[in-house]
Amino acid sequence: MKKAVVLGSILCGEQRLSYELVQKPVKNINIHVRADGMIIVSANRCVPIPEVERVLWEKSEFLLHALEQLKKKQALAPPPHQYADGEHFRIFGRLLTLQTAAAPQVSVFPDEKTLLLSSPQPLPYEQRRYCISQLLNQECTSAFQKAIQEAAVLLADRPIPSAVNLRIRRMTSRWGSCIPAKKIITLSTRLLETPWPCIQAVALHEYVHFLHADHSAAFYSELERAMPDYRQRTRPLRALPYSFFYNE
Repeated sequence: MKKAVVLGSILCGEQRLSYELVQKPVKNINIHVRADGMIIVSANRCVPIPEVERVLWEKSEFLLHALEQLKKKQALAPPPHQYADGEHFRIFGRLLTLQTAAAPQVSVFPDEKTLLLSSPQPLPYEQRRYCISQLLNQECTSAFQKAIQEAAVLLADRPIPSAVNLRIRRMTSRWGSCIPAKKIITLSTRLLETPWPCIQAVALHEYVHFLHADHSAAFYSELERAMPDYRQRTRPLRALPYSFFYNE
C-alpha cells in the first residue's frame, strides 16, 4: 500500500504550525520536527485528521519548544565553508581559525587557536578543501583508534573481542554504533569536534555493547563501573553547541 501525504496546519496560541501527515500502516501517531522546521506526522489511514490535530495540539508546547531550539541552532550554525582565511573549524572542542601562509611546501597544521594552511602559492578552493579534509580525517583516525584502545583496557577483565574493526564515517543522528556479531565499532566524524572526554566516553559506550547489546540497566552498570563519570562526560553532547557542526 502506497503512503498518502496530507498537508495541514493547526493554531497554537497566536502561531500557526504547518504539518505534513504521512498516512501509512503504523500503530501509533508519531511526530518529529524536520531540520527545515516542518512538523512530520505519521499515522494510520484509519485515524481521522481531527484526531491527528488534537494530538498535535496537545503536543503544542513540545513543538513550539522544538521549533525555537531549531531557530537558535540555525542562527548559530556557520555558513558553508569556502576554506578561506578567518573561517572556523572545531577539533576536540576547540574552535580553530583558518589561516593561510606562504611556505615552500603544502601543509596543514593545527595548534591551540589556529589551523595553518601553508603553500608556495594561493591554492584553489578544491585543493584547500582537500588539504583540510585530509587533515580532519587523519585526526579522526588517530584520536578514535586511541579512544578504542583505551576502552579495551578499561574492559580488559571482561570477555570482549581481542580485535575490533573500527570504521569512521559521517553519521547524522548518532555518535557511534556497534555490531557485536561482526566485531565492528563505527564512530562519527562529527565526534572529532567534541572534547576528548566525550570521545573516550562514546568509544567505551560502543565497546560495552559487546557485553550488552541493548541499553539495559546491566549495560549502564557495566559502563559506569568502567567509567564512573560517564554521564558527566557525555552531558556536552546533548548541549546546543554540538547540535551543529563546523567541519562540514
